Amino acid sequence: MTAAATATVAAVGGGSLALAGGEPRTVQAARSEAVGRVIVVDGRGRTLYRLPGETPHQLLCLGSCPQSWPPLTVPSRNAKLVKGPGVQGRLAVFHRPDGKLQVTLRGSPLYHFSGDHLAGQARGRGIHSVGGGVWGVVTARSTKPPPIQPPPPIPGPKLPPIPPPI
Repeated sequence: MTAAATATVAAVGGGSLALAGGEPRTVQAARSEAVGRVIVVDGRGRTLYRLPGETPHQLLCLGSCPQSWPPLTVPSRNAKLVKGPGVQGRLAVFHRPDGKLQVTLRGSPLYHFSGDHLAGQARGRGIHSVGGGVWGVVTARSTKPPPIQPPPPIPGPKLPPIPPPI
């Protein structure tokens, strides 16, 4: 595979996103002091965001929204996404209605926030979207809730054993 046809999305430990005909960009997992967690950032250390409830089939960030929330995109479907250590979940791409190819992590489309200008900023966290939902940072690890444990047995009266049929 040629370098122009390979895109690599990496996390903790480095790696790069080699764009066809463009300069490599790096997407990493990094500890955010602002958030207090390990989050996903781009090669310049800018925080990546998601809008809960949004999927590639149900986009909420449309119209003028991408001006404030630019999507993380790749130049072609031939871009190979490779997840580095520290990031959980599947990376994929999908076609946005505007024709761009947007990157997803764990099924959530990824975005930047236009108000973040420096590495480590997370100014977009907690902003209410016009299309519905509240913008949140993308964590490097899946935030699935732990499995529900069955309740403990309820004590009750002990019944005599049932005799076998005659």
